[in-house]
Amino acid sequence: MDADFETLRNDLERLRTSRFKPSLFGADCHKYLVRPPLSELEVTSFERDHRVALPADYRQFLLQVGNGGAGPYYGLFALGEWDEGTWKEGDGFIGKLSEPFPHGCGVERSGR
Repeated sequence: MDADFETLRNDLERLRTSRFKPSLFGADCHKYLVRPPLSELEVTSFERDHRVALPADYRQFLLQVGNGGAGPYYGLFALGEWDEGTWKEGDGFIGKLSEPFPHGCGVERSGR
């Protein structure tokens, strides 16, 4: 997927500055604003600390558009955050990012 981040930034700006804003659930919360983008060092540090490689498009979004904010419903969380604040690996809720997801996706796999 080739993301067009310039178009996304322009569209968000048009939504922010429009006199007639669309009535979208949660938009009154994020107001079409995104947090400032992260630096390469911040993204690399997160990946190193959690022993993961972020998906390329998401990584570029963090570097070129912003670290959370405007998005579906109430908006996107910042990297490493959730609705309770900053999360910690191994807290019994989040798990460890570098380990396989422990729950099935509901699709049975067979040897056939």
